[in-house]
Amino acid sequence: MIMKLDLSPYRADIQVLIADIGSDEIIYAKDACKVVRSASLIKVGIMCCVFDEVQKGTLSLEQKLLVKKERILPDTAYFEDGERRYSLLELVIWMIINSDNTATNVLIDILGFAKINAYFKKIGVADTSLERYMLDQKAMLAGKDNYTSQNDMYKLFRMIFQNRILNTDLCDLSISILKRQRSKDLLLRYISDDVCFAHKTGELDHLRHDVGVIKINDRYYYIGVSVYDKDHIDTDLRIIGKIGKMIYDQLKNMD
Repeated sequence: MIMKLDLSPYRADIQVLIADIGSDEIIYAKDACKVVRSASLIKVGIMCCVFDEVQKGTLSLEQKLLVKKERILPDTAYFEDGERRYSLLELVIWMIINSDNTATNVLIDILGFAKINAYFKKIGVADTSLERYMLDQKAMLAGKDNYTSQNDMYKLFRMIFQNRILNTDLCDLSISILKRQRSKDLLLRYISDDVCFAHKTGELDHLRHDVGVIKINDRYYYIGVSVYDKDHIDTDLRIIGKIGKMIYDQLKNMD
């Protein structure tokens, strides 16, 4: 099963990977090994690292963690009431479903950069690295950033869906959280069908990502698209949407 995509109308820098989760067949790939700025895609790996510690017993989903006043970022939609305690699970949920950066930074504080990066190395996502906190402008000016590739994101999602990265309960929990993703304006932008898509989005100026596993005709496919448009700050939204519609229509009509 091989797919053809005409990406010639788009002048942006685009990476795409489409694969059958069950068979591990690569259906389409374009620059999937290219290492790019991860934006919020890194949060999927952080979630798995948190759950790995839960599996080991060093952390608990129910334990309460203090979100300090000085840790609350101005872009948060959930921590406006100021300093208080939240469960570990609640912080993970907010980090994923609405990409909350305050929750993410608190979880990075709990784990530490060294542990997170060692975890990425252990599970074999060699292109993925965490160098800075979310919205850390000083670190960005110093040349630090977070990175990944479509290949790594595919590996990560496939391990989650095949229960190979955590125990079954924690893999199922990861999938259920990813299915609750509230950003629907990228790969799903022009798809009118009611689809089941466990995914994570990410964005920076001129850059958009959307990656995850979609169910079509009782089969599960990884779809990952990254678009960097250096000339326009928001056209990557529509480009990913148009690419997503092309991919979905072809997968829906495949035997």
